[in-house]
Amino acid sequence: MQKFQETLSLQYQQLNKEIMAKNVTTPEGQKETKIVWFDSLRDIEDIEVEEHCEANNMEVPEKGSEGWNNIEEFIREGDYEYFEDEMTSCELSKGPVVITGSLGLWYGRREIAACYKTNLWEAIQKCFGTDMAYYKVYLDLTDGALHVNTSHHDGTNCFEIRALSKKGIAHTERTIRYPMKDEDTFDAKPYMFRKIKPSDLWML
Repeated sequence: MQKFQETLSLQYQQLNKEIMAKNVTTPEGQKETKIVWFDSLRDIEDIEVEEHCEANNMEVPEKGSEGWNNIEEFIREGDYEYFEDEMTSCELSKGPVVITGSLGLWYGRREIAACYKTNLWEAIQKCFGTDMAYYKVYLDLTDGALHVNTSHHDGTNCFEIRALSKKGIAHTERTIRYPMKDEDTFDAKPYMFRKIKPSDLWML
């Protein structure tokens, strides 16, 4: 299993490099604006299951069988572990960052107050919450925010994690009474943020 996890990590690192090297374009030559960093329900390619079996000297189970589904689940767990490694060792990992967004509730959408976080991974975990059915994280190159979408029985929560600009950092360090602490909320302004670049999220 360790061998497979290492192989998977290398594959994903190479995939990220290839995406950036192509200047983020689709096969049709269209400019791509979203880069998916994590998708808890992504479709697992057959070749991924087959390579897992080969790396672990296993017989390939019948597609759709319990054995096949177990391997798909293992691969998704590997996705999450690699995603965590990236988010805890990238340029932006030490923050500070700010969470904005809205909650999908049974009585409609409700905006949240901007929440200051000192650590990127903890910000992502706060967005993930608990007992969600689905998680998706992508970088939008248009608005420069790391979007975190989670679904639950009432709807979908849509969050944006934003990097602070120099002016934004200065503001949080120079509030009226004291520097901002983890999970403080405040009235965020557009000038306080800078666009997150793909390179900000690459594993160092």
